[in-house]
Amino acid sequence: MDISSPGAIPRSYGYPSQLSSTEMHYLQYHVEQGSKLLANLETDENPLRALIIPKALSSPLLLKAVCAVSAMHLTNRSHDSLRTSTTAADYYAQALRGLRTTLAEQPSSTFRDDTMLAVAFLCKYEIVRGSVKQWTVHLDALQKLVISRGGLASIDKETAEFLSGMYALPYLWHTMTLCSFLSGSCTPP
Repeated sequence: MDISSPGAIPRSYGYPSQLSSTEMHYLQYHVEQGSKLLANLETDENPLRALIIPKALSSPLLLKAVCAVSAMHLTNRSHDSLRTSTTAADYYAQALRGLRTTLAEQPSSTFRDDTMLAVAFLCKYEIVRGSVKQWTVHLDALQKLVISRGGLASIDKETAEFLSGMYALPYLWHTMTLCSFLSGSCTPP
């Protein structure tokens, strides 16, 4: 997989001339590997590609979050995990700083879709990293952002579908795991 050339990302996503070679590397990894392995169902219209890539190419915040997830995912599959783990943490920190700035500057009713998608990707980052405690923090933040924006009905349909899947499935898994741990059995909510 040649992930260093701009032509490696399908032309339909646009020419990403503003991307660094490292961003290209992790975005291409996301397109070719991560999006397939992290999806609940792999299809041609996988939202991890069809929705996220075009938005990430126009949103530095979302791009950093996608690169963080890709680098963390690659860390779990790599022999050079120290380097990719460090890169993942760097992108994660950049995304967090960007989110703090964005949240401080935007009124809650006008949070952009890419802001909410970045939070969803930070949640995914923690899932890939294996930190239940941290992904639930991001999951709660995502839910608050969606509510402050007026609910899923006030968000672009494709983005709303992606976000509902992002916070519904991990929440169900978390609830089932917690119930099982506490009582030995559980019925899904």
